[in-house]
Amino acid sequence: MTLTLLATLLLGGGLASASPAELQPPVRLKVWGVFPVRVESPGHAAPCWADIDGDGKKDLLVGQYGGGKVRVYKNLGDGTLAAGVWLKAEGAVAKVPDVWCCTSSTPLLVDLDGDGRRDILSGSYSRREKPMAGLFWVLHGQADGTFRQAEVLKGTDGEPLIIPLNGRPISENIATRPFAVDWNADGRLDLVVGNASGTFYLFQGQGNGKFLPQPAPIMSGDQPLQIKGAHSDPFAVDWDGDGDLDLLSGSSEGGVQWAENRATPGKMPRLETFRSLIEPGPQHEFMQILRFEDIKGPVSSTRIWVDDINSDGKLDILVGDLAPLLSPADGLTEAEYRKKFAAWDESRQGAADQRNATVGEKEREKATQHYYEVYKRRWEFMKEDVTGFVWLYLRK
Repeated sequence: MTLTLLATLLLGGGLASASPAELQPPVRLKVWGVFPVRVESPGHAAPCWADIDGDGKKDLLVGQYGGGKVRVYKNLGDGTLAAGVWLKAEGAVAKVPDVWCCTSSTPLLVDLDGDGRRDILSGSYSRREKPMAGLFWVLHGQADGTFRQAEVLKGTDGEPLIIPLNGRPISENIATRPFAVDWNADGRLDLVVGNASGTFYLFQGQGNGKFLPQPAPIMSGDQPLQIKGAHSDPFAVDWDGDGDLDLLSGSSEGGVQWAENRATPGKMPRLETFRSLIEPGPQHEFMQILRFEDIKGPVSSTRIWVDDINSDGKLDILVGDLAPLLSPADGLTEAEYRKKFAAWDESRQGAADQRNATVGEKEREKATQHYYEVYKRRWEFMKEDVTGFVWLYLRK
């Protein structure tokens, strides 16, 4: 995608704006209209709507926690999606490194380095070595439309691009989520980046995929811009149709939030504080039974994409989530499940209290091992399938 085309999408290009009340109820995306789009355990679906095969139709890419992989669902052009296939890089299944803990690969298809070829940009949780830092990864596009294996994105100083802590908590520079956009209207792509804290940083672009290594915090007034919840998930787009870039975000708590830009078009954005655009879904109790049919919308850990999905001239929202499906073990009734859960939970809490009260290193290690043994006994009375779906909110 060229910078011009990206700007057309992000700044509306004639698309109508929306208020929260103008969004239809969510619909779970399905393959062939039958099988739900879902990711492997332990969930964390991150959607991207982009034409990856160059046929003029935008396809669905979905990042996930498992292996940092990305699945591609081809758009068949009749309102349906083909079965997903793993994104390949140099002939092998593509993987974004350093995806662990509580995040996913976050694919963004964009010509990052200005060579006319589409690249894939993704965030990550953190490199394994110390000091921890969430790196940015690029799968560079090749002339034949395929991709190279993931490479670390570096700054103009030749070092991996990271958010320096400078005395701030570690959550400021892990679980990174980059979005490439010309944020300061100088004709060059910048990076707006989210993190585990729920704040945002700007890496200023120098052109051709180069970025200054020292980011600036994105502010709302005199305070850092911050979502409600953690794991900020930036998507810059002209949501209200007034010609400037607003900022939308998912959240660890679920739902979608919107920060309105009060600056004039073509100026550095001046953002209001976030307000809710899509409310988080219902809160679920610990180990509550939750079946596929019980879920009517995104659950938690939302990642978003904004585009005119159904080509009606209105911006829609795709939302990926984390959904912990849970049901009684085979042969158990719900009443039997609840009874066994209550007894197990009492044992679990007792083991946790014992661990927390232990002082000596060896004794604490033994108590910790006992706690994990108790915790694993939940499989005796329950089945758990932690996944993630992709939901579509269309404009009315």
